[in-house]
Amino acid sequence: MLLDFIERQVDELGGAALRNLEPGRWPALQGPARRRLRRSLGLAPLPARDPLHARIVGVADRGAYTIERLVFVSRPGFIVPALVYAPTGNAAPLPAVVYAVGHWMRHGKAETHIQAFCAGLVQLGFVVLVMDPIGQGEREARFEDHGHLALLPLGLTQEGLMVWEHMRAIDYLRTRPDVDGARIGITGASGGGLTTMFTAAVDERIQAAVSVCFVTSYRRFLRAMRGLDWNGVGDLCNQVPGVIADLEMAGVGGLIWPRPLLVVNGLQDPQFPVDGAREVVDRLRPLYQRSEPEGVRLHVVNADHGYDRAMREAAYGWFSRWLNGVGAGSPIAEPTAMILPERSPLLRCFDGATISSDAAIHDLIVATARRRRLGPASTTRRPTTVNAICRALDMTGTLASDGVVAGLEMGPDARVERHTIVPEPGIAINALLIEPFGATGAPVIVLRDDATPDGAGAPGRERARPGGETLFAIEPRGTGETAPRGSRHMTLATVDGTLRTVSVAEPPILEFEVALDCVMLGRSLLGQQVQDVLAAIGYLRTIRPAARPPFELRAHGPLSSLRALVSAALEPAIGSLQLHGLPLSYASIAHGEPGPMPPTAYLFGVLRHFDLGDVLALLADRTVSLAETVDGRGVILEPDAVRAAFRPAARRFREAGGGLDIVGSLQPAAIPS
Repeated sequence: MLLDFIERQVDELGGAALRNLEPGRWPALQGPARRRLRRSLGLAPLPARDPLHARIVGVADRGAYTIERLVFVSRPGFIVPALVYAPTGNAAPLPAVVYAVGHWMRHGKAETHIQAFCAGLVQLGFVVLVMDPIGQGEREARFEDHGHLALLPLGLTQEGLMVWEHMRAIDYLRTRPDVDGARIGITGASGGGLTTMFTAAVDERIQAAVSVCFVTSYRRFLRAMRGLDWNGVGDLCNQVPGVIADLEMAGVGGLIWPRPLLVVNGLQDPQFPVDGAREVVDRLRPLYQRSEPEGVRLHVVNADHGYDRAMREAAYGWFSRWLNGVGAGSPIAEPTAMILPERSPLLRCFDGATISSDAAIHDLIVATARRRRLGPASTTRRPTTVNAICRALDMTGTLASDGVVAGLEMGPDARVERHTIVPEPGIAINALLIEPFGATGAPVIVLRDDATPDGAGAPGRERARPGGETLFAIEPRGTGETAPRGSRHMTLATVDGTLRTVSVAEPPILEFEVALDCVMLGRSLLGQQVQDVLAAIGYLRTIRPAARPPFELRAHGPLSSLRALVSAALEPAIGSLQLHGLPLSYASIAHGEPGPMPPTAYLFGVLRHFDLGDVLALLADRTVSLAETVDGRGVILEPDAVRAAFRPAARRFREAGGGLDIVGSLQPAAIPS
């Protein structure tokens, strides 16, 4: 259900974004769209352009050209090893091209097909710079360095880190006397094609781009990747927040317009369908008709995923025309070059050692979290803060709450009704209303326990006792029976840049895929789940009009507690909360990386707006019980530490007459199973 829903959302939201590309509209919209993309990448404002500290640590003479081994610092702590291919004996400044390495992790810039491209283009009169991206080549072959979820709450992204380093590479090229800073291009394949598109979209110094084995419409891309859990590696390079709803792939290309763009795809590349590339280029052609009709082109090669010779020759012709004024942009035969062994000392900047970017990324996360943490909220700010919550969760307002009774069961102690609730078209969530015989009072609302995200049954069913509490147990989308599962045969990426298929005993739950697809849609999964809770509460009030609020809401586990806390802040009918395992703060989640928090918990840019103490302060006129509060690593904190952290919120509770109870644990009977 949820995967089908996401595909429909891609069609709907992406289709709306594509309508902005009409030639009569786009010129006025392009500048604001570029600023929004920079913000989505975490590059608004741009980081400080600190000194590059660039130095050449060695030079290899290859006859017609040299290979310079370059080291520079893209931002504090981020040390970048790179190679500069430069023609020998050149008298005038030359055009230059930055090569963005894709996910060929092990050898990075030394991969044979990358060497072939750089050696071919330099012999055609270009300076070429290629570097090891974060987590690749001499910076360690680690997918972990491509999957830092803790960047997201800070308003930073993995792809933003990549784009910034390539922008800094352009800064370096423009300092060289052998480079004409007005004639700079960029290219790359796969993840390098991704970085090519986004760097060219936000950096107008790039005058020509060639994106290889990446460009396809998002509507086809997400369908091609469906069920693969993004190749099961936790790589976050593709997941730029809101890119589908704001731009779609053609809109990213629209930010490159009117600068020339060549799209190269392989017919046999299953994850980047050629038909989707045609859709993108066809959508861009009317724009280019206004400037340079030949400025956008699709070149299809009968090949698989990579950057093979036919693809490289297409790029040579494109750059020769648009950066050097030579030829008509048609493919140019690749010059002969001797490729070095991938581990040749002539291609290494660190004498056989590797350096890790992990500590630098962690330091960046901690420093940014420290700068962006907000002060305590007060209830006088409630309208502003509620709006901030809705913005951070990508919520557009409470949705409908239609539903039906799907089943009825009579037990010895209770009446159990199964309900199906439809909060929006295409989504149906499950709820159980458990009414013990002789129960009185308003139902207690229970959210599914994190510990059993895909189990059958209902939270609290076994708690029903004659005369006990009535329970209304809710399964928001993506939990319980609607948790999407993958296949027993999963496709995984390897550090060698290939895909391999593995068999698993139990198909995995695709939370990573679904949560990150929703990030790209600009509709957070957590926000959707909160809307499900609000819709279910609205539905409860229609089927039990005699059940008067205030209601009690219970949740168990970090993610379930997050849903409950935010739902209560947006729903005045919730009068009391029991939260077992609530994270202390988003700042602690960032500091605690890598931690156990599920992907759904990571809201993009949340710390630009609020932290959890601010949300808690909104409930100061109610009763809240917190038990076993955890830090970002999932470690249960002592109650005194929690009280100290929530001291500003506790002051608001005292002022407003509510109750905030912070304990080590709750009685088992109070915890939904």
